[in-house]
Amino acid sequence: MPYVCDSEIRYTTTEVNIREYPSENAPILDTSIVNTEFEVILEIDGWAMITTCDGFAYMRSDWFSYEPVDVPTYSLEDLEIMAHLLAGECQSYSDEEQRYVGSVALNRVASAEFPDTLRDVVFQRGQYSCTRDGNYYRQPTDRNWANAQWLLENGSVLPEHVLYQSGGKQGKVYLKTKWHYYCY
Repeated sequence: MPYVCDSEIRYTTTEVNIREYPSENAPILDTSIVNTEFEVILEIDGWAMITTCDGFAYMRSDWFSYEPVDVPTYSLEDLEIMAHLLAGECQSYSDEEQRYVGSVALNRVASAEFPDTLRDVVFQRGQYSCTRDGNYYRQPTDRNWANAQWLLENGSVLPEHVLYQSGGKQGKVYLKTKWHYYCY
């Protein structure tokens, strides 16, 4: 290992897995939250070596910034709307699928083509079937609440131009999962 004389303080830009060694296949020791401060000792092939209570660990370098990042704020109403949207559209699906569905809604809020609030996006006429068939009013699961919070704190996991999610194609396909097409 190279000799290390200088270290830098860096901040995580989202939740980041802390790994035993520099590999996506390495065991996950823990997960950081956004704006966690770490002492980065060394960077190797896209991995940051960090100090821990037990010695050293590794995190992907591209999830760090030199300054704390702005953490979006959201209201309790936004959290409730997002959790109910996830319950209505994809209640029992994987966390990844729930975050895709919620990401489309967040991308719409940020787009000039759609209303400016989460409430207005979700309840826009003809957009989300769960607001018409009653599934929006299901009781959200703990996973729905956790994913809603994660999305509102970390933002979309899809590129900003992905504005459509449906069981069928609605434009050019960015991603297809078992349940939905995500299109632009």
